[in-house]
Amino acid sequence: GSTIRDRNTGLRIKQFYSCAIHPSTTNYFLAGAQDNGCHKFTSAGLGSTSEVTGGDGGFVSIDQNNSLIQFGSYVYNRYRRSINGGATWTSIDYNISGSDFGQFINPWDYDNANDNLYAGGEDGNFVQWLNAPSTNTVTEFPDPSFNSNGISAVKVSPYTNHQVYFGTDNAAGNSRLIKVTNANSVSPIFTNITGAISISGTVSCINTGTDDAHLIASFSNYGVSSIWISSDGGTNWTSLDNNGVNLPDMPVRWCMYVPGSNTQAIIATEAGVYLALSLNGTSTSWIPSPTFPTVRTDMLAYRNSDGIIAAATHGRGLWTQPYYSVVATNKFLLKGKWQNNTTVELTWEYDGLNSATSMDVEESVDAIHFYKVGSFAFSGKSYSFIHSPGQKNIYYRIKSNEFSGGSRYSNSIRLYNNNAANESTLQRIFPNPVQNDLNISFNVTAKGPVTYLIANLAGQAVMKKTEDLHYVGAYNKSWSLRGMPPGVYTLTLISGSERKSQKFVKQ
Repeated sequence: GSTIRDRNTGLRIKQFYSCAIHPSTTNYFLAGAQDNGCHKFTSAGLGSTSEVTGGDGGFVSIDQNNSLIQFGSYVYNRYRRSINGGATWTSIDYNISGSDFGQFINPWDYDNANDNLYAGGEDGNFVQWLNAPSTNTVTEFPDPSFNSNGISAVKVSPYTNHQVYFGTDNAAGNSRLIKVTNANSVSPIFTNITGAISISGTVSCINTGTDDAHLIASFSNYGVSSIWISSDGGTNWTSLDNNGVNLPDMPVRWCMYVPGSNTQAIIATEAGVYLALSLNGTSTSWIPSPTFPTVRTDMLAYRNSDGIIAAATHGRGLWTQPYYSVVATNKFLLKGKWQNNTTVELTWEYDGLNSATSMDVEESVDAIHFYKVGSFAFSGKSYSFIHSPGQKNIYYRIKSNEFSGGSRYSNSIRLYNNNAANESTLQRIFPNPVQNDLNISFNVTAKGPVTYLIANLAGQAVMKKTEDLHYVGAYNKSWSLRGMPPGVYTLTLISGSERKSQKFVKQ
């Protein structure tokens, strides 16, 4: 016991409650983690993060108009603020008569246009923090519309100045959806927009579509209708699930319309991210996302500049994907399955092409860097493709080369086959993508010479090593790739008559 070593190295399994995306820096994110503070991400893939504030990490935000202004939070109404782009942070801890108030992980949202912050307060109250980057004073506003419930969801309207939507828990009865106009004034106006929704469940999220008329709300309990939408600003609501028929009976923790659409949606649930390509009441078909992991997911964030969606998972860290690979355009939905232990079958339908266009089948080892493995000319609506991947964990998508000169993409899918025989010798390359040092794990069935060959996509060898191995069994090797240019490469291991390959990405 004299020496204790950290055994968590390399595990990316933080339980994130929240996430925020930098408006212009590609790999910059903030995320709040249970018991592990607020983390700053600055690199792609499975890079390390910086814990910029400690304790429990609550909701986070980055000003989309001035990224120097950033907020994290601790429990209740305790905030962490940076005005220099996350370099340093100060604590602003609010209480009422010496007591904490609000939820333990308290919901709030930041008004990028006006620099105000709105949060949950005591039961039946919301918190107004005006000019939050430079002031340290908050005001609470009660209203009977909240029904003495605690606030559980907050959304600042991106369309109407000083309009904020709130959702509540059901501590004092059925939960409520409340619209507050003039939220920055001393006399806010409260409107109950719950309508005919009568649910003994907690509102986990309320969000807007392309305008304030289109709203979507989610509930995080079991045994309730979890997803509701409105096309008239909350006067009327339509349920999008049928208690387990079209969506498993589980908490939904976040919801959003697909960017630019009021007829498609993405939700974060107890079992990962689900999507709907067409919203059709209780007949809506919900599809598990093939690009996000099957794990509790608490929040989704979106960046307009490049279409990135970030998912804060509660157990597998932070994940990102472009929205067009999560929800396919024009119902351009790719499906795939292993035919046996060596080949996969891909099928899709797409009618957006004409005779002068084509489609490419693209493969990836990391769901980020894709390259072409097949091509099709226009031949109707239905397509299929058989492929023999070089590993048992592989990603695919379809790219259509449109007549207009642009491109459309299907969703991306991951196919994993634990019984695949094509990795019996070369078992693992890690990390993948690799920045500096490449590690491989493999088994050999006979003693003798083994050759390691790294080639680029043009088939040119960029590294070759041969060594004698003196026993049968498992080996681990490591090489520095610091001088190798970024790109996609293939590592081939040759041992006796066996020749096994895997692709990897050098960043």
